[in-house]
Amino acid sequence: MNKPSRSNLPKNYSLLQQPSLESLRSSEERAAHSASSGQSKRGVAIALILGLLLLQVVTLAAALSIVWTAPSPPIDVPAGSSSSESSPVAVLLPTQHPSATVQSLIPSEPTAQPTASIPPTATPIPSPTSLPAPVWIRGVELTQGIQVLQEPENSRCHPDPGHPHHVLCNNSIPMVAGRHTMLRVYLTCNPDCPTADTTLSLRLLKEDQAQQSLAQEISIGDLQRVNTLSLAQLRGDLNNSVNFTFLPPPDWMLGQITFELEALPHGETTLPPDRYSLTKEFVERKPLRVAYLPIDYDGLRPPEPQDIDYWLLRMYPVPDVEYFRLPMPDMTWEGEISKGEVLRKLLYTYWVYGQYRSNEAHPDQLFGWLPNEVYNGGAADPFWCPGCAGPHSSRVAFGGLRPEQDIGGPRILVHEIAHNLGAQHAWSPTAGEDAGCFKTEGADIQVDPNWPYDFNPNIQEFGIDLYSNPPVIYPPSVYDMMSYCTEPWISPHTYRKIFDSPFLQPGSAAPEVPPEYLTQIETTNAGTLMVSGVVYPDGTVSRPEIIRLEGEPLDDAASFMPPQPAGDDYCLDVWGQDNQKLAQRCFDAGFADLEHGEPTDSSAFLFLLPDVDPAAVSKVTVSRDDEALVEVSPSHHAPTVQVLYPTDGTTLHGRQTITWQADDADGDRLSYDILYSADDGQSWQPLAIQLSSMEYTFYTSQIPAAGLVRLRVTATDGFHSTTAELPATFAVQTSD
Repeated sequence: MNKPSRSNLPKNYSLLQQPSLESLRSSEERAAHSASSGQSKRGVAIALILGLLLLQVVTLAAALSIVWTAPSPPIDVPAGSSSSESSPVAVLLPTQHPSATVQSLIPSEPTAQPTASIPPTATPIPSPTSLPAPVWIRGVELTQGIQVLQEPENSRCHPDPGHPHHVLCNNSIPMVAGRHTMLRVYLTCNPDCPTADTTLSLRLLKEDQAQQSLAQEISIGDLQRVNTLSLAQLRGDLNNSVNFTFLPPPDWMLGQITFELEALPHGETTLPPDRYSLTKEFVERKPLRVAYLPIDYDGLRPPEPQDIDYWLLRMYPVPDVEYFRLPMPDMTWEGEISKGEVLRKLLYTYWVYGQYRSNEAHPDQLFGWLPNEVYNGGAADPFWCPGCAGPHSSRVAFGGLRPEQDIGGPRILVHEIAHNLGAQHAWSPTAGEDAGCFKTEGADIQVDPNWPYDFNPNIQEFGIDLYSNPPVIYPPSVYDMMSYCTEPWISPHTYRKIFDSPFLQPGSAAPEVPPEYLTQIETTNAGTLMVSGVVYPDGTVSRPEIIRLEGEPLDDAASFMPPQPAGDDYCLDVWGQDNQKLAQRCFDAGFADLEHGEPTDSSAFLFLLPDVDPAAVSKVTVSRDDEALVEVSPSHHAPTVQVLYPTDGTTLHGRQTITWQADDADGDRLSYDILYSADDGQSWQPLAIQLSSMEYTFYTSQIPAAGLVRLRVTATDGFHSTTAELPATFAVQTSD
């Protein structure tokens, strides 16, 4: 919420007009004059004219005498009157926090600044008017990564914060509490620069209570140097502004904060200072927690993708980012890489990992890294794209770990997770239209219908990376991170999209359920079923995989995954005895590739069904137009499983292969999960999931646990599960 104001503006005065002689006459004189006879009119008129001329001569002589003798009074300017009419600005005052710093205008020889670019967003800034103060505050920019500041303000700016074009208004980009912040103040002369240095005073208030004050000196030379520069030249170099940085801001900088600014040359006692005030709201957002998992394919393994999360914190409107490896060995992929299938398996891993954890300890996102030789793009699973292939969880994504060049693996990470958080594609030219872009001719990348910058992929405004040392300026010519172009930064539009993501709201782990989403309540009261499968373009459906989740039942499935949009193409039904319907999920299957718009060969679905007792289920069906396409019924017998190696007391070190024996009297197809516990069975973490063979090879160095652990192998036919657990603990040496 911006509330700019400028105090002590000069009052407008108008000249008083002298009344005419006719209006000074009495009513009797006007009546006598109008009653004169016709014969005396000529004489009276002549007499009046001569009298009037004589009166004017006498009056003029008296006036000249007064002007000649009276001394001129001094000009009286009310103390504190504003010196100029300037644009609304935001001023952030430095605080007692040890990381808060003040940076002045540098000497006349500016040093080179690293640059990059950001899309412009305009915020209203009044143009300076002819006020007596010799130094004006031309503009103020409060930024945490990208901000809008145009002179004059963009004519398409919409004052409603909910309107897509509000991001075209000056200083409209919101502030996040706890995020690195910089206030940039741009000064100019009015019209000639003063002959003395200028003091810039700052005062920061919260709820009308002063929190911090600061005074900074600006030299004559610096003021003269920046006085002739355009606003774009000023914004493009940190040496051309007075900068106040908060890295990070103090804890009290939350809620509505008022920034007051005053500029006055030294020794100035006659003319007033230039003042400016802005109220800006600092809003709380959750830190972003991203877990990653390498995916091995055909003997190839991606390089260790640690420490490549820096773009997340640099670009995203969040106070912090936690990026960590999921504590399990690499996932091994066999067969063709299908986007929907990879997303489905990652999502299952995500749920298994989170069964024993609170929402706060659960990652917001799980990202799978494939070798660049196998896959050099990326794929997300956004809930807002029901026509796209995938479970639509907004929780998982994957990509090829490309080297950091052009777009690189780190920016693939930023791009795909932004999709899950709600950001859509920016408009992008083809490689033939712009050498800096790589969209192929004819590709439909599903551009955001509210993209406000017309046919332009650039960020439009100056951005800044406040998490680099020194900070890096990004010019408006840089591409947006959601475009199909190289070396991107983030535009005001994309920044606002992520800021508004329901996944980042404090106190909630998932979006509030939109009214158009299906929210059916199940009728029984027991565990949680996970049902997933694949739909193909020819209308056929794979046999659903049905798994009963271990651990505590989910109180609210939507706390982990947004409910799927209700559709009518297909329906998943869970039936009890006597044809009683225990649960239903109807959905549409999409076969579009989010990144390229090309048709896909399959579309995955996955549903969490809380409060469904597997013992009460008679069958699960997937139907279309009330015709069952596939039906799965529970068998009569649970599988059996026995761990063969390791045995009780075995010390595992280096490369190890776990083996087990499992059987099913009904001949059902079995799948296996291996979990381990480092806290004597209080919680379990996945070692490998959804295996089809009865052995698994791993390296002990991939288990982030030293000392005593327990192993558990679970065999399931979907409805029935059996677990074998080593009766005692065994030591794992983490060094190979």
